[in-house]
Amino acid sequence: MSVDIKNILLVVMAAARWLSATMFPCWGELPLKLNIREDVDKGVPTVVADPDSDVSAIYRSIARKVGAQLALTKVTSSLSISISEDE
Repeated sequence: MSVDIKNILLVVMAAARWLSATMFPCWGELPLKLNIREDVDKGVPTVVADPDSDVSAIYRSIARKVGAQLALTKVTSSLSISISEDE
């Protein structure tokens, strides 16, 4: 099966624009690079495998933006955890 990468990229870019305009900000875009998949397959994050690469810089930029957004978000927890001893 042949995959038309140009069409996939157009759909992804259109989806990112739509999400950004509606409810979800687009904090960044990762390139389609083979080394990202290879790093994931090895269980090594790209930021560890090649910390000075352009891809690692993109990951760090996205992480900073997400962290900043989380810091501005009021967190409310409705989760209740109870622990009991089984006899």
